[in-house]
Amino acid sequence: MNIRRTKDGNTLLLYVGRGFGMREDSGGRFVRAWKTPLHYFRGISIIGSCLDGRTIPGRITQNPGGVGRNIADCLGKISDEGLLFISAVGKDQFGQFLLESIRHIDHRGVQSVEDERTACYSVLIDGKGEAKFAVGDMNINSKISKDVVSNYVNEFRESSIVIMDGNIPQETLNYVIEQGSEHNVSVWFEPTSVLKSAKPFETPLWKSLACISPNMTELKEMANAVGVKFDEDFDQTDVNNLLKQIVYLTSPLAEHIPLIMVTLGKFGILMVTKYNSDAPVKSVFLESSNKETMVRYYPTIPLDDVVNSLGAGDSAAASFAEGMLRGLTEPECITLSHLASAEALRSPTAIPTQFKHDRQSASRAQFLEISFSTRR
Repeated sequence: MNIRRTKDGNTLLLYVGRGFGMREDSGGRFVRAWKTPLHYFRGISIIGSCLDGRTIPGRITQNPGGVGRNIADCLGKISDEGLLFISAVGKDQFGQFLLESIRHIDHRGVQSVEDERTACYSVLIDGKGEAKFAVGDMNINSKISKDVVSNYVNEFRESSIVIMDGNIPQETLNYVIEQGSEHNVSVWFEPTSVLKSAKPFETPLWKSLACISPNMTELKEMANAVGVKFDEDFDQTDVNNLLKQIVYLTSPLAEHIPLIMVTLGKFGILMVTKYNSDAPVKSVFLESSNKETMVRYYPTIPLDDVVNSLGAGDSAAASFAEGMLRGLTEPECITLSHLASAEALRSPTAIPTQFKHDRQSASRAQFLEISFSTRR
């Protein structure tokens, strides 16, 4: 959970959640295996493809990571406002390493838990920097309980938006949505992974969400959870067909959720919203400025020098949220998302040590308006 504040102490943003993922830089055709405690990351580069139990020479690096930590880290680096991050780590060296990595933000909400391991995440990365397979040891997630979140209920109620990820327990997730609905605080759900993406949709509470930010496969799970049958593979050979598939999947969700941000990897971002492109994005959280559903596709320029893809989506989401809270329009927020994502893709760590793009003079990203239909 992160609480963003103005300089005079007024809370602007509360973030609930945590996540994982980070890796080291490696060239050539290395196959990489990663072990990531919570927001801590441990990388092992495996040379070749002989995975038959033999020991293979490699390199091990340690870097902080995690969906919740990444978003908090990114916000702490691109915004002058303060924020509070709430999560859980074990009382071990990995937990201490993570706490050291977020000293630039208010992390008093990160609890150190006795007799629990700081969460671990192991992921195989291909030569292009894409995550292919992962295994997680995340038992400590259960410690991010409803009671822990309730300790910050006053900050919660003063927030303009709450961003939570899919790693928190179901009871905590439901509590956050309920509190948002009760106190008129907008809740943004960042799904984290395919297996966790449908958690809000277990109950009708999902209809109170203000924003979701899935990738394509996470969106498919969300749509399936609300009754949309889609057994096809995504057509990544034809962007027009791909966009039609994505729009179809968002149709039942957009009836209730006013802002849907679908990250499409190398294809860019698709926005399904209830506001015009020239309106401040944050207006949708106050009151939908347009009852009609609007769909805009923002392509991106492919990068040839991708090092690490695991923090790109987190950087994009954090940058969009930061621009939104400054009162920027959607095309301006998307520009910031693209710039931050590109820097993350070129970084050996999930979140760059420093973002170098100019955030104060965001241009309007070019987009394609798409007609919205609930039928294919």
